Amino acid sequence: MAHRLRQGAPKVDFYGTPRTVSAEWVVDSQGVPSKINVPVGTGVMHSDEFRIVHLRKDSGGWSRTYTPEVIVTIDHGEPFFELEFYNPRQPGFMPSITIGDYISFRADNGQEGYTFSNRAMFETLRAFMASPVYNPFETPVPLIDRADSCPKEDAYCEIVSFRFQNDRPLPVWDRHDKEDVLLVPGVYDGRIPSWNRETGDPETLYVRGDNTNGGWIAEGHIKWPVFANEIRLGHLRWEGFAKRAPFDPLQYKPRAYHGPVAERGVPVDTEYGTHRSEMRTESVFSSIMRKLTGKQ
Repeated sequence: MAHRLRQGAPKVDFYGTPRTVSAEWVVDSQGVPSKINVPVGTGVMHSDEFRIVHLRKDSGGWSRTYTPEVIVTIDHGEPFFELEFYNPRQPGFMPSITIGDYISFRADNGQEGYTFSNRAMFETLRAFMASPVYNPFETPVPLIDRADSCPKEDAYCEIVSFRFQNDRPLPVWDRHDKEDVLLVPGVYDGRIPSWNRETGDPETLYVRGDNTNGGWIAEGHIKWPVFANEIRLGHLRWEGFAKRAPFDPLQYKPRAYHGPVAERGVPVDTEYGTHRSEMRTESVFSSIMRKLTGKQ
């Protein structure tokens, strides 16, 4: 299926053989410029002057646009639409928002994480989807214009990860073996993969390690009340906290590298949403500590 291009979509060149392009603002995790593959049948626009690399395959309704601020992927075949924030001066994890069958946010990755307003993220995605530079196709993006699609605000758990030491076996659910096991005493890295979206309180802890049966827990889950109780009883100590950084998606605006940039969107109180999210997140850690020590 061919997808009609919007007015202002970047003009691309096609080549008879595969090639690669690189740009100083598209780097890998080591800060080295990445090689971007351009298969036969995929058009490419590469401008050092405007600092943009745009790949497009019209027949599949696919494009990917790299700039120093964002990476935007359009794929009507999946469907899959992603706005990934980006900073080549600080290679590493950055948050993103995706539309597939539903709207989803990526807020953390290992030792790094962010807190933000979901509504502000959604409105920023809408702004980039309205630009023919980043979204070159006339084909509608699912969910983007539905009045009921604007996501609710969430409270994000301030803690991403930490180290802990248990002095007695700790009950763990082994996800791979589908059974309850005991984590042997030792020093471990813990990560919080799930939390209460209303309060930001942790719900589950993720850990790897040895179990008391002599096996390896590749992916173990600990219920937060069990973990917190071990802290209260003095059998567990934790430290080395990695916390979320506040992130404001509204600072990112689509730029007109050439051609018009449409402006579109429903008004939402994103300033309030961002402020509320930050205020709620700032109190999560102290709230957790008060609950652990019994000082409500």
